[in-house]
Amino acid sequence: MNVMANKGNSAAQVAIATVKRAPGSKPSWILVAKTAEEIRRSGKWSPDYSSPTEWLEAVAEASGYTVNTIRRFIASLNFLEGRDEKTRKLVFDPLSGGGSLTMASIELIKRMHDISPAEANRVLDEYVKDELTVREIRDRYDALINYAQPKAMMIVGNPPYSSTERLPTPDAGKLGLRRAHQDKKVLTEIIRSRIADLSEADGMKVFSDRYEFDFVSPDAVAVAQREFSISFVDGFEMKKLGEKTPPGFFKKAIAEIVFSATFFRRYWLFLEGTEADARALTSALNVLEATSVGVALVDLEHKQIRIHREPSALPQPDRHALAKSAILAQGIPA
Repeated sequence: MNVMANKGNSAAQVAIATVKRAPGSKPSWILVAKTAEEIRRSGKWSPDYSSPTEWLEAVAEASGYTVNTIRRFIASLNFLEGRDEKTRKLVFDPLSGGGSLTMASIELIKRMHDISPAEANRVLDEYVKDELTVREIRDRYDALINYAQPKAMMIVGNPPYSSTERLPTPDAGKLGLRRAHQDKKVLTEIIRSRIADLSEADGMKVFSDRYEFDFVSPDAVAVAQREFSISFVDGFEMKKLGEKTPPGFFKKAIAEIVFSATFFRRYWLFLEGTEADARALTSALNVLEATSVGVALVDLEHKQIRIHREPSALPQPDRHALAKSAILAQGIPA
């Protein structure tokens, strides 16, 4: 799909009209995702809308879906666009029937890809060719989870990793505290530079060491403020992996991450470690279905991150209101 402006109508206006004219009670999720993402990436939401978020709100109103649902659509679309050329043609060619792919199935296959890319690619290929039902995809997903779970528990229970170290380390000496403070400063700079991608929202304010919470201690938070209230809060945590780990420490860290994530709309884990570390954590989070947690490898020296897993849904259970209330009680700097 290529949204073009015509006869005085902007590209954004044409896109909204396309969504509204789509057949059926609601337009297909692929149409909505492609329309919303093309305008968002190109920046053609301006001047009709003040921000990408306002643009998504307009698409939501035109399509009948919620903004959060449309973000899930876009995440699934981006996953499909990352497949090989043959698969992309089957998915996006109008004559192939790819438009009949259900969102629930693609999300399942996307989760499978985090655990076993080879199996996910096989399932996607069979599904696009109409050789699998949604129920059969769920069965394949459950089988993969059952296969991966013992391995994930081995990783969590007795991994070849270091002790995970939060920022700052409470028992560090003066040199350690100084380094921890510098690491947190760099981490905050990275979050601020990438906040539009990490939170998929505009106007976010990022804070570290500004707020205290009763049950969790994120290294940083990003706050979306709307007038005199708070729309949502995202949390960020960094863990540094060394060479050795006390027994059970990694297992404890996973439990802490999953618990902490329930207090925030999205919860990002920044990991200073290896690709293997990131894959292991991603696998464990998939087994636990911690869909609100994102994982990224961080390079503090070069101020870069590499995203391994993106949040795809709201936390369950959802304790987000407690974080918003805590921030409101402590005040938001102008």
